Amino acid sequence: MKKLFALMLLASGSVFAVDDSEVIQKLAPAWASLEEKTVALVGADYQKQVVDAAFASVAVSACPGLEYNSAEVDKRFAKLVAEKGGKTPEEQQTFTVKASTLYGAYLGLLIAESHLDTPAFCKYVDKAKAGKDGPKLFWTQK
Repeated sequence: MKKLFALMLLASGSVFAVDDSEVIQKLAPAWASLEEKTVALVGADYQKQVVDAAFASVAVSACPGLEYNSAEVDKRFAKLVAEKGGKTPEEQQTFTVKASTLYGAYLGLLIAESHLDTPAFCKYVDKAKAGKDGPKLFWTQK
């Protein structure tokens, strides 16, 4: 049985359920590249929120007892666009497309990881439920 551990995604402070298998190790460069691109676009604080929102989205699909808090996601995304998206509608539209694309990439990586070992992923989600912030800001418990 593979040993599972919590990985702090580089310096972002976001936590994911991963294992130390060769498959997960092969995904590490993708995570690093995605973090670099996201931090360059939105900054480190917002990068953490983007990852946490994606993690929450995957968690509610993979694990029982959670509902996605789309109102909170929408509120925080609107704030992100207002603060980082530029001044003109064109700049904000371009920014929105870029930020949404990065969010989608995080979703893809997290969906893949959640399918590698769903029970272990959900066990880690249970740990995240106990935290003060992070992904739990983006879900409600049923």
